[in-house]
Amino acid sequence: MIAPPLPIMAQTGTEALLPLGRNPSRSGRGVLHIDLAVPFPDRIEPGPFHRSMVVFWWRDVPVGHVFVESHRCSPERIAALAETAVEDDVITLAEERSAISGRSGPVSVIVCTRDRPQELAGCLDSLLAQRLPPEEIVVVDDGSAGPTTRRVAAERPRTVYRRQQPLGLAAARNTGIRAARHDLIAFTDDDVRHHPLWLERLVQPLEQGGALAVAGLILPFEIESEAQYVCERAWSFGQGYRARSFDAEFLQGQAGRAAPVWEIGSGGSMAFRRRAFQEVGGFDERLEAGAAGGSGEAELWCRLLAKGFSCRYEPASVAYHKHRRELDQLADQVRARVSGHVAALLIQLERHGRRADLRRVALDLPMLFLKLGWSRLWHGRRPHSAMFGPALQGYCAGLSYYARHSGLRGHAG
Repeated sequence: MIAPPLPIMAQTGTEALLPLGRNPSRSGRGVLHIDLAVPFPDRIEPGPFHRSMVVFWWRDVPVGHVFVESHRCSPERIAALAETAVEDDVITLAEERSAISGRSGPVSVIVCTRDRPQELAGCLDSLLAQRLPPEEIVVVDDGSAGPTTRRVAAERPRTVYRRQQPLGLAAARNTGIRAARHDLIAFTDDDVRHHPLWLERLVQPLEQGGALAVAGLILPFEIESEAQYVCERAWSFGQGYRARSFDAEFLQGQAGRAAPVWEIGSGGSMAFRRRAFQEVGGFDERLEAGAAGGSGEAELWCRLLAKGFSCRYEPASVAYHKHRRELDQLADQVRARVSGHVAALLIQLERHGRRADLRRVALDLPMLFLKLGWSRLWHGRRPHSAMFGPALQGYCAGLSYYARHSGLRGHAG
């Protein structure tokens, strides 16, 4: 497989936010949720797209998923697919994880936004509906036009509003860090919604396990269009259903290849102890400002691992991302993600001098594009090759962006 931020070769709606204890088995706009700890549903209704995603849970912990043709979403077929999609030990771990809950320390959650007040309102309401809501929500407005974003924040409790000139996501995250009052700092995006246990499950590894950074599982909010299906099949934000810990050895144990730090998770669901930023600085503002496009969290995780600190992927913490509905919107996102990935690799090379990062940029990625291009010619348009053109454009844009900005020092001290 090819891990994001390059494609993987290979509900949710309101049902994803059900109160604890209810069977999340009804369809949710193309993502079906099945709780394996309760009797199987008698009837399953697929979403509007001709393919559906079925997410299997054990109580309140996700344990696997499959994709299925919507017209074949019978209970019998889904039950048979569950047998192969969910491993027994994952259910055992989920049983143990489901019994652990709560948090002790106060948390600040940072939401960066620009000109999306309706999405922001939904995100904030989702955060305030947590079983243990954050003590503080910092909304960083990266230069929205008009007063609506400020008003959305002002109408909600526990919410602090900060505005900056449009400098990009990394700069907005750094503004949020400076504004946050608490030691535990979580981040999410305005197009993300959250399971009621998202926050407490996200910060538990920081409180109990000694990690300085943690990321959670991100599932799709809906699959109603081809673009959303392609995104989840080939450009998924999720990293599977097994918890993982990462340390300095992870950077060195890749047999000469660049360590896939993106496997730690996604910036739409992550948390840190404040000490992390004191040790290695904030997000590099050369990334995620204009053409660089993304990967700021992966570059920061790389810095933490290089200094000997640990990070954690915790799939019991679940958030739901609203994938782009149109193919041209997804193309823009893919272009930005690959551009940011390339720029981040070159910044990592600049900081740490690992030749493996150069190898990924100069050899591994070009070979991957050759394989994707050949697949597109030979097999036609399939999910993993559907965004071949935008991905290649993003690769070139990342090289160009880094060449123009390599002399700058962009991360917070």
